[in-house]
Amino acid sequence: MSLCVKTLTLARGGRCLLRDLELELPPGEVLGILGPNGSGKSTLLAAMAGQYLPEAGDILLQGQSLPGLDAQYRARLLGYAPQAVEPAWGIPLAAMLDTALAARGLEGQAAAAARLQALRDFDLEALAERPITELSGGEARRLTMAVASIGEPPLLLLDEPFAALDLGHQAALRDWLRTSGKIGRTVVISLHDPNDALVVCDRVLVLRGEGTYTLGRPKDVLFPGLIRDVWGVSLHRLDVLGGAILVPVGMVER
Repeated sequence: MSLCVKTLTLARGGRCLLRDLELELPPGEVLGILGPNGSGKSTLLAAMAGQYLPEAGDILLQGQSLPGLDAQYRARLLGYAPQAVEPAWGIPLAAMLDTALAARGLEGQAAAAARLQALRDFDLEALAERPITELSGGEARRLTMAVASIGEPPLLLLDEPFAALDLGHQAALRDWLRTSGKIGRTVVISLHDPNDALVVCDRVLVLRGEGTYTLGRPKDVLFPGLIRDVWGVSLHRLDVLGGAILVPVGMVER
């Protein structure tokens, strides 16, 4: 799945969040979006999902303008997991997955196989019959990602996928994201921790405020100077095991 963003401008509440973004994502790339609270990460993901109309510019999927795509065709192309979904009634978790399968036009054995794969991918098999109103925060987070990814849409948009996950499920998600890129899925995720970006992302888009941004490979972009300029936090970057990690200054000085 190729995604192309042309001179995209986003605003909310009278503030310019992003100005004239140019971005091309080939199949198999994992892009991380980072920035301070309120910088526009969720708004950009919503725009890529067709849930928010930009002030200017266009978003193309497979060369076609996103706003003009048929809703069911769009559902087959992309999966979108917003930060939170408030359940209106306590249907079983598996029924929620079945709703997503129907939207993607899957039925019969194909639907059954896709449901089982989604349950396994996000460690939800034991929760299949639990009402979604009774899920913990981390369980609900895993469900939103299972709904977004079920049926293997070629484009995934995940808003803060690591939020509320315990350490074990965070590690499993990192592995799953890396695998998704290797098998050709295009994945866009919003993140708060630059260390997650250093591990799973091919490129990062850092929203710097007032419409500006920095785009590049994590190892070329996520340096202490940029972190200090954007977040106002002092970090050290350490090279470890062929990669890098960012840690608070105090941890290094002890």
